[in-house]
Amino acid sequence: MSDFYDDIIDMAAELLAEFGNRTNVCLRSRNAAAYDEIENEYTNESETNTPLLAVDLAYRTNVIDGSRIKANDRNVICSNEVEPKMEDTLIIGGIEHTIHAIKKVAPSGTDIIYMVQARS
Repeated sequence: MSDFYDDIIDMAAELLAEFGNRTNVCLRSRNAAAYDEIENEYTNESETNTPLLAVDLAYRTNVIDGSRIKANDRNVICSNEVEPKMEDTLIIGGIEHTIHAIKKVAPSGTDIIYMVQARS
């Protein structure tokens, strides 16, 4: 069964490589910071920008409801290279987007792709 999911991962990577773009979408992760009680602030916080192999899509108008999905939301399909987290942000075309939902497509526990709802 493992070979089957390996083939699906390879197919997903091929499709993302063909239709996706590694230069348009970046995952911005904020690394853990230490809290300085004397200064009353976080120190040593850093950011890491990781280019993603992804497809950036607009939502179809029939699924936009104005609250759960808004007109400017983006539906970003990402490869399984890096797992996005809710506290991360996506940089799409130079504009920072917050992550509002992440759907992991993982049959049998094997991560194939991540579907991310991003909002600017």
